[in-house]
Amino acid sequence: YQKVNDLEKTNYYLDKALAVNPLAKTTFYNKGLYHFQKKEWEMAIFYLEHLSSENLPGINQNTVVRMRLAYSLAMMGKSAMAGNNFESALNYLERSLKTEPSAENLTYLGICYFNLGKKAEAQTQVLKALNMQPEYAPAKAALKMMEDK
Repeated sequence: YQKVNDLEKTNYYLDKALAVNPLAKTTFYNKGLYHFQKKEWEMAIFYLEHLSSENLPGINQNTVVRMRLAYSLAMMGKSAMAGNNFESALNYLERSLKTEPSAENLTYLGICYFNLGKKAEAQTQVLKALNMQPEYAPAKAALKMMEDK
């Protein structure tokens, strides 16, 4: 059902599978993908985080788990930032960066630190982003904004 994008039937059968075997890695994997597709980031994190350290059959699945987990964590971080909850955003963004480093999330992390009054740490994170991706315009703009204030 997941392949034909029937998400409700997918969820129904995944719940049944979890009731039979609550430790099935494949079911956790698919349940995480279900919540990812529904943009239910907290639930996606719950399932994918349990798998991120597991060795799943096939390297492709491990890569998908890591990338989707990092994305879900980043989305929660951005949501927290939008609500001016920078401490919570730091937590999500740092976890995302441990899973999958990115210039974008380093820049967001820097912005969080800046909004918490930690200018030196903010600049350090943005400089890491520029080290990773020297022409990343949002990091350049963030650094300039930090230097101007």
